[in-house]
Amino acid sequence: MFGKGKVLWDQFWNVEASNYSSLFQVFQSSPKLFLTTLFHNLYEHLSNDLDQLLGWWIGIFFIAGFAGMWIHTPDKKQKDFYLFGILFYLVLLLVFYNERFSMFLIPFYCTVSVTALTWNIWKKISLYFPFLVLLFLAEWTAVKSYSYNALDVANGPIEILNIAENFNQYDNDGNESEIVVCRKPHIAYYINKTMKYFPYVDTWEELKTELKKSNASYLYFGEYEAQMRPQFKELLNPQNAPEWLDPISYTVIPPSVLYKVNL
Repeated sequence: MFGKGKVLWDQFWNVEASNYSSLFQVFQSSPKLFLTTLFHNLYEHLSNDLDQLLGWWIGIFFIAGFAGMWIHTPDKKQKDFYLFGILFYLVLLLVFYNERFSMFLIPFYCTVSVTALTWNIWKKISLYFPFLVLLFLAEWTAVKSYSYNALDVANGPIEILNIAENFNQYDNDGNESEIVVCRKPHIAYYINKTMKYFPYVDTWEELKTELKKSNASYLYFGEYEAQMRPQFKELLNPQNAPEWLDPISYTVIPPSVLYKVNL
């Protein structure tokens, strides 16, 4: 509601978000912005769902099926099912859009889409027409899903695996109680250490103090950390690190470093 496009995610979460303890406080802070955002999300989320989640080939049938409810009135059970889907959709208007949040709505979207293929008008074309359309949509969805996920998997943080493999081979003493400070728990999992969240601080001295306070043994810093903690982006280059951080494993493309904390 208040930080999108203005403040970095981590900064808002760690600093500004503590000012709000309820949804009512969010509304109370700016009723106009709150309501404007909800109405904007009403269109934007649906458009993104039909484009990014379903794909427009299915989206067109959803629009047709939803509009057709005015003529082909659903029975009570169908109305209950549709109402449940609509209410869940409305809940999501409170948060920023991501297609994974809407995955719960796929049965709702697909059911409405299929109703458009049950109209008697299709019988004038062919009794097999709805079946052929469904077959096409199923094949099209399978191909699109495979290509999307293949690309998504390839874009994963492979550098973490490389750093972990190198560290586990040469430097890991097997002590699970040792703490690694990081933004996300992946690196802690792969090197079998205990994660502590990367503190949101502004200066090197503050970072040093927080690492000492948490009794950290390691610090991980990669591309996403640099995006969310630009004040420490120099850590992407091991040669620029302060003397109390020793690089023990790193990658160049993309840049990421696992440091040993010496305090």
